[in-house]
Amino acid sequence: MRRIVLFANICALMMCGCAVDGGSGTEPEGVVSIAYLKSLCLDRSVAITKDFVIEGRVTANDRMGELKQMFVVEDDTAGVIVEVECDDINSLIPLYSKVSIRCSGLNIGRVGNNFLLGAPPTSDYVVNRIEQRSLYNYVSVDLSPTEPAEPMLCSIGDVSLGHVSKYVRIERVQFIDEEQGMMLCDVVDEDYVNSIRHITDGCDTLRVVTSATTRYAGMTLPEGELRCCGVIEWYEDDLALRIINRHIQSM
Repeated sequence: MRRIVLFANICALMMCGCAVDGGSGTEPEGVVSIAYLKSLCLDRSVAITKDFVIEGRVTANDRMGELKQMFVVEDDTAGVIVEVECDDINSLIPLYSKVSIRCSGLNIGRVGNNFLLGAPPTSDYVVNRIEQRSLYNYVSVDLSPTEPAEPMLCSIGDVSLGHVSKYVRIERVQFIDEEQGMMLCDVVDEDYVNSIRHITDGCDTLRVVTSATTRYAGMTLPEGELRCCGVIEWYEDDLALRIINRHIQSM
């Protein structure tokens, strides 16, 4: 009887040791969480030599010009920015599509509190952009999802470093009084420039960053209570919300 119990315990331990991202201390293989992948970045840039795969949904890209030559993929644990040498990523990797990314041969890098996945760096960058011609060597795309990804509801006061590259929904906020009547982006020498605005819920305030390449950069800031959906990022040494897919709606 004691031998049977001992054998069962050994089998249980072996099963635990095979679990991806388990707490057994063993090195995972195959599909890993994005949070685990980010945990490997113990330096500015780290080469990924294991056959790791991450899976998730594309929650941000260049569909509305809000990002340029990058997209964000997110799973239940975290999100990460993927750098790509392409001016129309949405045509190759549509917004809200499901993707699997084979990470072997890529690097995971860190700029501030943003984590970037890309090709091995050849200069001072933490990663290079993945060339468009080799993109599908790493990324498999599933176009079956037709509904938008579901953003996580949170308040401004809840936003923290743990939300960087996460898709969030912030409700019952408005742009601060000092910015009413302004456009999302300032104009300098007749060109839009990257700009920061601010939303508040009456207690806390959060920055909203908008790229000059955003298709609606000239939109006048809407008034009243709003629902804003976008990704949290680390921008100029602080947290900020980047609106995605022009998701600023009156409530």
